[in-house]
This record gives sequence, structure tokens and C-alpha cells, in this order.
Amino acid sequence: MTLVELVLAMTLGASVMVMVGHIVTQMTRTVTVLERKAQNRTELQLAIHRMRRELRNATAISEVTPTRIAFAHLDADGDGDPDVVTFDWGGTPGDPLTRQLNQDDPEDLVEACTSFSVDAAALSAAVVDKDDLLASHDVYPPAVLYVTETFGLSGSRWAGEYFTINHGTAASFRITRVLVYMKASLAIGTATVRLHTVSGNDPTSTTLDAATKPLVQVSTAGAWEEFTMSSTPSLALGSYALTIRTNGITIGASASYDRITTGTPPATGDFFRSTTNSGSSWSPSTSVTSRDLKYYVYGHYLDGSGDRITTTTSAVDLVELRIEVGSGRDAFFLDTTVHCLNQPEQTQ
Repeated sequence: MTLVELVLAMTLGASVMVMVGHIVTQMTRTVTVLERKAQNRTELQLAIHRMRRELRNATAISEVTPTRIAFAHLDADGDGDPDVVTFDWGGTPGDPLTRQLNQDDPEDLVEACTSFSVDAAALSAAVVDKDDLLASHDVYPPAVLYVTETFGLSGSRWAGEYFTINHGTAASFRITRVLVYMKASLAIGTATVRLHTVSGNDPTSTTLDAATKPLVQVSTAGAWEEFTMSSTPSLALGSYALTIRTNGITIGASASYDRITTGTPPATGDFFRSTTNSGSSWSPSTSVTSRDLKYYVYGHYLDGSGDRITTTTSAVDLVELRIEVGSGRDAFFLDTTVHCLNQPEQTQ
């Protein structure tokens, strides 16, 4: 090999090495960008999921700005007491998007947020008179473990719930609707929710109001089913009971309830009851508070004159959220709309 050929070979080899190095660098950059986008996507999906879940259970919006929203939550930490949850972003790209519970230190939902925006649409005047959440199934702290079970419903098999309604300033209340998580096994017949007075831990035979729904309209996979009460009178604050049944000797549907397996449930004034003999006897006889029907009771608190007490601090029904992280090729954003504040998630 001559000197000229050697120089030419070395030059070609160096060029190939440069090209290979360039390709490897580009591939490394591409992989890094893809990994960063995947991280951003996962982080945002988790953040959006948490925000949606908590906003759907908000009972009142106390503060809304373009980059901040604060709202009351029945029990976000499982201690049995109402809480205030705040989502906040400082406004500078790279600032964290945080979640704050009550007066605790904020925690980062998104470590380096590029953009976060909140838009809350107010209700029209015609629908500002929104139902209040009067009673609902328990939220358990992490140390409490439970399993969700079902109770078959028929004309003699009734699921029930003993519950207590209190309010600092109201003199009475009125129930407008009830939600129960249930599943139909027949497409014929009806399901009926009744409101009762109570004796001890059990529903009495006195029915204060009732609502009926055809089983053909009840989900066969399981869902929150709404029963609109017809004419619930003004009731004194205190304890009452719900029962749910179907009309027939064959089990036509089932209602879901939680059973505590480990730990002590919150000290609440509501618990699950059931009967297999049309209310002649009720179960369980022991560990009564270790079970809780999946239910929600909505209505209005009333003052001494029978007029409604407005308990919501903001007539907001729709919240739009948009979060973005990263910039350029590794940017990723998600946006979502949260409807029906103060409603349960449509999952078991």
C-alpha cells in the first residue's frame, strides 16, 4: 500500500467514524427525548387522575384563579373530618404544581410544570339551587382494609343503611335523591329505595318516602343508580334509614357494601343493615359499624322557617384543567373537564 492509499484509507475511516458517532449521538438524543416524554406523560396522567378524583368529590369551591383552585372535600385524608384541598402553580415555567391539604406543607404533583391553567364555569341563575350532600358512604384511612361485597335483593331481601344527618345551623332537611351502587341480574321488575324512621340500629316499618326504578334501566355491570325521591317531607335532624329491594321472590339485583377486614373504621353515624325476612330481623347483630353501604344522599338543609340554607360557597359546576411540562420536542400536555362536583366516581 502506497502512502497515498494509506492516507486515503485513514481519511475514509475517520469519516466513517464521525458518521457513526453522529448517528449514535442522534439515537441517544432521540432515546433521551422519548424517555423524557414518557416520564412527562406518566407524571401528568397521575396528576390529572388525582385532581379529577378529588374535584368530583368537592362540596364547595372557595377560591379560583387562573393558576389556583381551593375547595372543600368531605374527607380527603380518611380521618372522618372535612378537609380543604388546594392545587396551585406559581406561574413561572419550571415551578412545581402542588397539592396542599388543609394547612399541611404543599406536596409536588408535577415537579417542573411549564404551564397550568384553571377555568371554572359558573352555574346559570336557574340552576344555582344545587343539591347538598347530606350523607354518604365512608372514606377509610390507609390503615383500614376492606373488601367490597354484594347483597342480593328481592321482595324479602332488603339492603339497608342507618345514617345520621347533622348541621351546625339548620333546623331540618329534605332529601331529594339517593344514589346506590348496584347491579341488575334481571331485566324485569323494579328496584325501590325507601326512607324510614329507625328504632335502635334498624329501619322501622314507617316509610317516609320512596322512589322506584325499572330493573331494565339498572346497569348489569354495576354502576351508581340514582333514585329521585317523590315528596320527602321536612325532617328533623337526626338518624334515619334507607332500604333498597326488588319486587319478587327471585333475586333481581344486588347492592354493594364495604366490609372492614383490618383496622378500626371512622367513628361515623352510618352503617349497613340487611334483612332476609322483610324486616322482621336485621343483620349483622355484632360488629355493626364494620359494614357500610355504597350510597349518597342529597337534598337541602332548611332553616326554622322551612327555607333552604345555602351551604355551597361557590356556584361552580364545571372545572377545566390544563397542565403542560417540558418544552420543545419533549413537551407534553393534558387537559380535562371535571363535571358534577360533589358526585361519586362511576366505579366501584
